[in-house]
Formats: sequence, structure tokens, C-alpha cells
Amino acid sequence: MQYLETASTGVTWARLDADEIERRIIRAYVQLAYSPWERGGFRSLIVARLSWLDVRLTEVSSEFLGMPPFWLDVYSNASQSVIDSYGCSGFDEDDLATAAQMILSADLRAHDLRH
Repeated sequence: MQYLETASTGVTWARLDADEIERRIIRAYVQLAYSPWERGGFRSLIVARLSWLDVRLTEVSSEFLGMPPFWLDVYSNASQSVIDSYGCSGFDEDDLATAAQMILSADLRAHDLRH
């Protein structure tokens, strides 16, 4: 795994692989349990920064019935919008693989658009 260290944003990945994405998701999932709830019934943190993209993990409170409690969003800083997301009730092997593939695909699409 290659990465660039930047003062303003922390660690920015220069190259991705599915295994590292899965490890980062699991770490963020555990850290989220210790994060405070925000007004509005959610808590969120950044899983990774991918050049001009942020990957965020958000947990929504049980007040939002019928909605998966966990969401991974790929956020474009350039367009200031979510360009892809994945909701689930936990992170089993299938969920991790699906989430990693979504992130890799979003990064590839964003990279292709910029070049």
C-alpha cells in the first residue's frame, strides 16, 4: 500500500487494494462505537481519503426504521456530493467485499474523469 502524508488531511491513499479497504472499514466500524452521537441521530467518521474523494462510515440511530444502520459513502470533494453509497446492517465478509468493490469502482471512475 502506498500513501501520501499531508498536513491538512491526514493520510491520503495513493493506491488502493481491497484488503486494505476492508481493514480500514473494520477499524472504522470499531471506532464508531466510541464516537459521540451527533444531533439528528447519527455518528460518522472518515475511513479514508482518496485524493479528491473521502470515504465515510456513518451509523444512523434506530429512530430511522427501515433504513440500514450503517452507510459507507464515497464523497467527492470536487462536486461536494455523494457519488456512491452502500447501506448494510453489519460488516460480514460479503458486505466488506461489496463495500471494497464499490470504493475501488468509485475511485477508478473519479480518476478516469480527472485524466
